[in-house]
Amino acid sequence: MSASLSGRGGRIQSYKNQVGGHVCLLTRETSLGEVQVLKPAIDREVQFYSQHAKSLPQLHPYIAGYHGIVTPGPDLQQAFIAMDNLTHTYSKPCVLDLKMGTRQHGHDASPKKVATMTAKCKATTSGSMGFRLCGMKVYTTTTNTYAYRDKYFGRRIKPHEVKDAVEMFFHNGDCLQAHVIPLMLTQIYGLIGAIRHSQKYRFFSTSLLLIYEGDLKEEPRATVKLIDFARTIGKEEAVEWIQRQRLQVSGEGSIQEESGGADPTTPHDPAVQDMLAAASYGKEMEELVSSIQGESQQIPRTAQEREERFWQGPDTGLLRGLQSIAEVLEQIMVNSRKNVFEIHSRPGLGVDEPST
Repeated sequence: MSASLSGRGGRIQSYKNQVGGHVCLLTRETSLGEVQVLKPAIDREVQFYSQHAKSLPQLHPYIAGYHGIVTPGPDLQQAFIAMDNLTHTYSKPCVLDLKMGTRQHGHDASPKKVATMTAKCKATTSGSMGFRLCGMKVYTTTTNTYAYRDKYFGRRIKPHEVKDAVEMFFHNGDCLQAHVIPLMLTQIYGLIGAIRHSQKYRFFSTSLLLIYEGDLKEEPRATVKLIDFARTIGKEEAVEWIQRQRLQVSGEGSIQEESGGADPTTPHDPAVQDMLAAASYGKEMEELVSSIQGESQQIPRTAQEREERFWQGPDTGLLRGLQSIAEVLEQIMVNSRKNVFEIHSRPGLGVDEPST
């Protein structure tokens, strides 16, 4: 695709501040002068923005503004979701993309997808901390360039290396920009509260964007937003889907029993296999999270018990990721203040020393 295309309302260009994701994002300037990000439309994500988000007012401060579905013009006939360009007003935007949650596959993922994404979670910090780094760009003041890290860098990071990796995001080549961390933490704390009050949804494979101003001449500011809702699912829809699969299992079992066929407890329908694989994964992840959190309550063993437990309360996988990244940022901030204190406490640099 060319770097610039004509479209209704202005020039269509590649989004230069994208650091993660599988699809190429575009930008366009509207007739009102607004710069929007365009993302290829996926039915479930469109449904989230156009329907579900209306019933989640507590989340509105933490998601990008939605501007409907657009078909940019003759060069691009594909439908796109139009949303706020979160970096447009920044002079030197520094961007960190975190893949959130202890589970990334949707409720209707194929068996192959379930296996792949389960293995990826177990092999990365997603399984233990509820998030992993998917990409970052950091403005380097000493060279007036950007430093980049991609998703493969994030997948290699071990839990004990997370703090150092995230700290890289705040270092401009000369010093640590720790002064923006409290601005981010305030928003993350608010988002944690909002997710706790969003108990009818599971935000599988959503991402968290952390953005701050890297230009030291500009006013310090930061933005924290959830993005990517292509696998977000409401409780009622998911339970209805699972019940349909359960009925299908029951129906296949009756037919096979009458005909003397295969074991009715091992259905061959891919959708049913998805459900069983997801249930198995849910049990493993629940045991893992419970062991991490030190819970003593009994782990449900049957598929129905796991299903009922899974839909109780808010999205614990996403909450774990938000709490983990908050703890990492708090640690970086505390260490930064400690280092500053130690520097100013050295002989000859005390605040009570007379100036020359």
